[in-house]
Amino acid sequence: MFLAFVWVYGLYFRCTSASSRVLVCTGFVLLSALLTYSPILLPWSIDTSFLCAALMVIGYECRRHFLSGRMVWAGMAFMAWMLLFSFFGGSNISIGIYGAYGALSIVPFMLIAIAETYALASLLQWLENLWMTRVLAYIGQHSLRLMCIHLVIYLRAFEFIERFLPDYSESRWVVLPLAFAIIFAVDAVIEWCSRRFRMAIPLVKYL
Repeated sequence: MFLAFVWVYGLYFRCTSASSRVLVCTGFVLLSALLTYSPILLPWSIDTSFLCAALMVIGYECRRHFLSGRMVWAGMAFMAWMLLFSFFGGSNISIGIYGAYGALSIVPFMLIAIAETYALASLLQWLENLWMTRVLAYIGQHSLRLMCIHLVIYLRAFEFIERFLPDYSESRWVVLPLAFAIIFAVDAVIEWCSRRFRMAIPLVKYL
């Protein structure tokens, strides 16, 4: 990813005309195809970084369509994704496997990536205002804190359930929801304290 950003910012964004940008992006794809013939995996994933750069460029240029994707187009992209994957799946570019057709697999690989990204981006945009997405967004925003506290709180919650609700301590359908509820409650208390006292105690903002 780092090298892909280097190619994109160092080469692609320095182009001043549309034709030169097309040439650079085409060059990325051709380099990716040529490097599939390398007998060894190059250091720092140089052999795969050009393909990643090409996909970044395509995503950057198509961002308008992703932001306003319609479900009809998303459905067509999903069908194309499944169809292409059924014929050209099995790739793993991290170890130099682009597909069953060697260098020629670069093109279907990119089409699969584009179709998959478009379909998932449109689906997530549609799900953006649903309560489930808001819960996932909350988890994402608090992921570092949740990772730090979840195990300790979970163990204490399990001890609480064993002590006060022994009849349900063996039921995952009871233990897990209660444990998660307690974890999120503790996180909410920490968040409230952080917002409430961060002006008076600056270190609180790091909780």
